[in-house]
Amino acid sequence: MHSCFHTQFASLKLPHFFAPKSFVASSRRDLRVFAMATSMEEASVSIAAAPISLPEGSWKQIAGGVTAAKGFKAAGMYAGLRASGKKPDLALVTCDVDAVAAGVFTMNVVAAAPVVYCKKVLETSKTARAVLINAGQANA
Repeated sequence: MHSCFHTQFASLKLPHFFAPKSFVASSRRDLRVFAMATSMEEASVSIAAAPISLPEGSWKQIAGGVTAAKGFKAAGMYAGLRASGKKPDLALVTCDVDAVAAGVFTMNVVAAAPVVYCKKVLETSKTARAVLINAGQANA
């Protein structure tokens, strides 16, 4: 799973995405949006919980997950990025104010365009208001 940071605000109020829609992303590829969650309750029934793999210690899970902190919102959807299966594979996390941004990237000499782009963005800005996260794109 990779993430990319950009200092743009994004709205999550997209009720017209609940029904199946088809959008042409380019002349060569279609993007199909099948579902989107705009609340934690809705997301909890369509997005499987991530495994909790924390090192030993006095950790505790906080109710609300990524949206527990004031000003954070999250949404997930199926965008068809995975090679197989129809699980949610695209997520958006937003913050009402500028937040500290950081990234962890491959150390491989060969890096995909999203990795190069994200590194460049983080060189120019250390804050972000939104993070777009994709899954199903190994080493990209």
